[in-house]
Amino acid sequence: MALQTLNCTNHRGELTSATSVILASSDGSYGVINLATGAVVVPVNTPVANYVTGVYQYDVSALITGTQYQISWQITHGGTTQYATNIFTVGTGPQLNDIKPYLRLDPSNTSFDPEVQDLINAAQADLVKAGVAQDVLDSGDPLVRRAISTYCKANFGYDPDNQPFMTESYTKMKIALMNITDYQPLTVELRHCRYEI
Repeated sequence: MALQTLNCTNHRGELTSATSVILASSDGSYGVINLATGAVVVPVNTPVANYVTGVYQYDVSALITGTQYQISWQITHGGTTQYATNIFTVGTGPQLNDIKPYLRLDPSNTSFDPEVQDLINAAQADLVKAGVAQDVLDSGDPLVRRAISTYCKANFGYDPDNQPFMTESYTKMKIALMNITDYQPLTVELRHCRYEI
């Protein structure tokens, strides 16, 4: 699964709800397409969830790891229809066995698995709240993996003397990720039609 997010903003950059948002390409042929094969993965006119004001999400399922897909959003607001597309690659985010060696844990020892998984989930949630797109977290990007590993090391409690240093390091990585536009959800500024009488 790959959670895709679209943010709709007004001209001031504030999140604003559109009249309607669906998955549809401008030629009306697909909602999500496999770029390698041309196969339609999600049909045209598929509704999406309005997560919160101005934030729309669709969880694309049954995808192949390592394959590129294109999602197309149709946004209607104030009598104007806009289209936005985004290309994403399905990967795997950090897993328990990726993080455990970083914490100096034997991958075969499962006694700390619930705690480590909780830290991975908390790091991902923190990065999403900071504005990093969910599909970037799931892509296996090395910068994201490093940030999540550092978050886990800072909060695992194994090395309390290094905890402040690791927390500061994670915070710097998070800020850097927040400022990379390729790591942010697709954002569309809503346009309005003005009718003059």
